[in-house]
Amino acid sequence: MENIFDEHLIKFSFEGEKAITWDLLKRFGKVYKKNQIIIKEGDASDEIYLLVKGSCYVAKTMDNAYKIMNIIHEGELFGEMAVFDEKMRSATIAAREEETVCLKFPRNDFIEIFRAHPRWCEKIIREMGVRIVKMIGEL
Repeated sequence: MENIFDEHLIKFSFEGEKAITWDLLKRFGKVYKKNQIIIKEGDASDEIYLLVKGSCYVAKTMDNAYKIMNIIHEGELFGEMAVFDEKMRSATIAAREEETVCLKFPRNDFIEIFRAHPRWCEKIIREMGVRIVKMIGEL
């Protein structure tokens, strides 16, 4: 049995953001309002997100308040650690714009994307490297 969405995932695997179609958005897209929580620190989840439109805050709970640690911009992945370690979310991610659009992929679907093309491995490693350098610079 052929699944039309598999074709869209494979195309997305190879072409990246330029292959985002209405069908892909309909299946995996989610719109968030300003300050709406996308990921909550401490929650269990296995989804990975690609920010398509807008930006997001990355915040940690410190002394019963949120501290902004970083900003996520269009084209960036987040939540990727859940794909690898299946642990609790380490930070809260909240929409920063009035309309923030993300593609939200369950672990198994993203693994298929990941396997289809190494560009996603490179993207994750590059983005994690940037985050590590930024954190070291703030020490």
